[in-house]
Amino acid sequence: MAIDKSGEWWTGSQAADIERFLIDLAAEEGTIPIRRYRAVACDCGGDTFRLSGDDEEGCARRTCVACKSSRFICDSGDYWSEAEPEDLACHGCQGDVFNVGVGFSVSKGPAPDVQWVTVGQRCVKCGILGSFVDWKISYSPSIHLIDQV
Repeated sequence: MAIDKSGEWWTGSQAADIERFLIDLAAEEGTIPIRRYRAVACDCGGDTFRLSGDDEEGCARRTCVACKSSRFICDSGDYWSEAEPEDLACHGCQGDVFNVGVGFSVSKGPAPDVQWVTVGQRCVKCGILGSFVDWKISYSPSIHLIDQV
């Protein structure tokens, strides 16, 4: 489990690298730290997905490669009708199948809330890591979003 940062794009050798990538990316950009993380897995057991989303509206949907079922990530379904979603393609190889993980910036305190959602992905073809979409959460309570990946 090592991220290679030497090339134009950061690459990972396995799906577990997404978590470290999101943590390092937040630190490098000086944004709110990622305090919680969830790897995305389908109910069928699949762990590879196609992604679509809209960074302006702050929403994303994943479609399992194995069973073809689609599911919104976190509260994305609430914003999808206003969105202009685009399908994700890898910057390096134009692949469209990814491992997916979601990082959460969570407030501290006795009643923590999700403040920011960051969707990360790893291209299964070439290993390039990225963050396709992220969005701010402006309501409370929101801690339930962690279980809606």
